[in-house]
Amino acid sequence: MNLFNIIKNKQQYWLVDQIRKDDISKEAYLQQFTQILEEWNHLGIGYLSLLMDESFESLLLQKKFCKISSIVEYTRKLADLPQMDDQIVGHSLSEGLLDDREYWELYDLYGRDSVIKDQRSFSLKGHIVE
Repeated sequence: MNLFNIIKNKQQYWLVDQIRKDDISKEAYLQQFTQILEEWNHLGIGYLSLLMDESFESLLLQKKFCKISSIVEYTRKLADLPQMDDQIVGHSLSEGLLDDREYWELYDLYGRDSVIKDQRSFSLKGHIVE
């Protein structure tokens, strides 16, 4: 079972991200991480960027990793959201009810004061909308 996502960029760097699963022991993570670290060392990769649960912090510091930042993760289940007014119907963009032009017209109307308003010239697929 894969407990880490790894992005490998030739000999320059590896980005390693722990996949958090409730039913996996700390020992299983440590075993797989040790294998990753051994391979990284053996291949002489430039550097390794690692995202792991803070419960591993002391071990990582012992292995000479430098702590750069702490990430706090928040989650919320859709089922926990309050019920909407019966007269309001929610839709997802993936339903395809709006084309790019219609989306950006709505975005322009309601997102005019948004911090990301300069992004409006691009569609969701990255194509320029004229």
